[in-house]
Amino acid sequence: MQRAAAGGRRLVASKARSKRPDRGPDLDPDPNARSETKAEAEADQGPDGRRAFTGYFDAVRDIMRLPPTTADASVAARRVTAAYCAAHCTSAPRNVSMLARDFIGDALYNPAYGYFSRQATIFSPAAGYDFGSFRDSAALLAAVGRQYGEMERALDSVRGIPRQLWHTPTELLRPWYGRAVARHIVRQHQADCAARGRDDPLVVYELGGGNGTLMADVVGYVRHAAPALHARMQYNVVEISAKLARAQRARAPPGVRVINRSVFDWRERVDAPCFVVAMEVVDNLPHDVVRYDYASGAPLQAAVRVYGDGELEELYEPVADPLIRDYLH
Repeated sequence: MQRAAAGGRRLVASKARSKRPDRGPDLDPDPNARSETKAEAEADQGPDGRRAFTGYFDAVRDIMRLPPTTADASVAARRVTAAYCAAHCTSAPRNVSMLARDFIGDALYNPAYGYFSRQATIFSPAAGYDFGSFRDSAALLAAVGRQYGEMERALDSVRGIPRQLWHTPTELLRPWYGRAVARHIVRQHQADCAARGRDDPLVVYELGGGNGTLMADVVGYVRHAAPALHARMQYNVVEISAKLARAQRARAPPGVRVINRSVFDWRERVDAPCFVVAMEVVDNLPHDVVRYDYASGAPLQAAVRVYGDGELEELYEPVADPLIRDYLH
């Protein structure tokens, strides 16, 4: 950090010199300024002539240092799990603490108030874009922005609908995105069948099907590009949101199965070769957070404290969770 600060001072000095009316260009700098820069450089060196990075490592230590907690130990905070909240809570719990994975899972997937379970609203153009008509990506983004505005205005009059919209490549680049995915699946399936020496049916499981756009585009591509394969195709959508599951069933082609269930509750054993598509799920899976104490090197598990007024605080505590302990060992 000392070197960075010195570099910043040199940059300012250089700009100041360039503004002097009695000076030439910076190719012929002020000798005094040069001496000052040299002194700064020498001050930055250690006794063995090498650059000292003490300031840099101090900054790294500051970053790695655990955040201070203001938690009041005298205030009770019961430890709960996402599974407990799913079974017993109809609104976000207060005066509790949860491991990071449980907090994420509860906030996103609780059947009563989770974002994906109850609130997700996916932006979907009324029709696919004519990409050839756009001059560049800026023109495409402008069109998307206009349609975003139109959709938000349409939702203004509907109570209980969140204003937060989100979009996916499946929706913005339809049908080409889904067709590209389908082409890969078909080619890989055909190669796998040739390697196994048998003609297996094409089985696909899509986790989190959104508005059903990817399902429709994939099945449509297989129907036209590989009719014989389509005749024995088994396409399954596993969807946690009841609202989205209804939308998927409404546009599902014959033979498509929509299962309104969390993938975390999946208990059916699937032994047949299959493809699992999880375009917008993997980056939203609940996960643990583990940090290491900089001084002792001991691992610490992250938890979230939820206060009575809904405020949240991130806490770190010695690893006690069996799953985290097993993973670390």
